[in-house]
Amino acid sequence: MFSTNNNLRFSEKKAYIGIGSGIRLFREEWYCEELGCSLRAFKKLCKALSVPRIRIGRKWYVELTSFQLAIRYISRIGEPDFTSPSSGSKGSQLNVLEFRKNISGVVSELLYTQKLQTGKLIQTTKKAAQLAAKKLIALGMHNIPVAAKEDLEQEANTMVDLNNAE
Repeated sequence: MFSTNNNLRFSEKKAYIGIGSGIRLFREEWYCEELGCSLRAFKKLCKALSVPRIRIGRKWYVELTSFQLAIRYISRIGEPDFTSPSSGSKGSQLNVLEFRKNISGVVSELLYTQKLQTGKLIQTTKKAAQLAAKKLIALGMHNIPVAAKEDLEQEANTMVDLNNAE
């Protein structure tokens, strides 16, 4: 979705902080370069997407996968148009409750999109995504009825089994 090249125009070359194998905190300026928007517009977009910004020292960062999941969700087929808050009109808001209901589908679509674009998923990325999907699903299961929880657990296990079979 976004490139991670080193052709950065802002002052420092380090665009992100890597934490473990799956978490990358990218500087706000990097997103602004990629999206072609101002810092103010990007901050408004993050707020509308409910994607948190993280301040470390004097710099602000946004976790790449969280941002990608939010963008994947609002750009799914069948979703209504999403208007950025800085576009001159009243902006849209990501519906967090609906997002949480559809998280397993969003994660699957993001994985398949990456697979289509690259031809294959690297095994470590695949395992990290499966683990993240399980954790996200588990987090969302605290507030749902037991029957629905069992259905979601079975669906998540089936999704992981299908991905392991590839």
